[in-house]
Amino acid sequence: MVILQEKLLKRMGSLWNMTQEMQNELNQETSKLQSFEDYAALRKVMIKVQHQQMHLFLHEREHLCLETLEKEAKETVQQLKESEVRMTHQKESLTEMYRELTEMCHKPDVGVTPGLGKCIAKTNHDSLPQLQIGSHS
Repeated sequence: MVILQEKLLKRMGSLWNMTQEMQNELNQETSKLQSFEDYAALRKVMIKVQHQQMHLFLHEREHLCLETLEKEAKETVQQLKESEVRMTHQKESLTEMYRELTEMCHKPDVGVTPGLGKCIAKTNHDSLPQLQIGSHS
């Protein structure tokens, strides 16, 4: 019976040691789990912060792009309006020259000659206003 008790005690000691080793491994595993959960929580916060910063950057970039577009649009509209005014004046000038020539054509031949030379000189291609169709400058 003593031998059986010794074997049981020896076996119990071995089981106790194995239980202690298993507890140590379990503690290490629990520590790893906690560390990983802490890491995941930290990464989550970092990702949120990075995306908030990206959102702010994109918002600022959007604002800058819209301001630039608005400025360029105003400049282009101004150039187009100036071109429109120039073209309107040129059209009026051409219309007036055309009217003068029409009047000259309807006058009797006697008074046409002196005025016709003046009118033709006035409508000489070099003295006509230069059309700037399609130009925005």
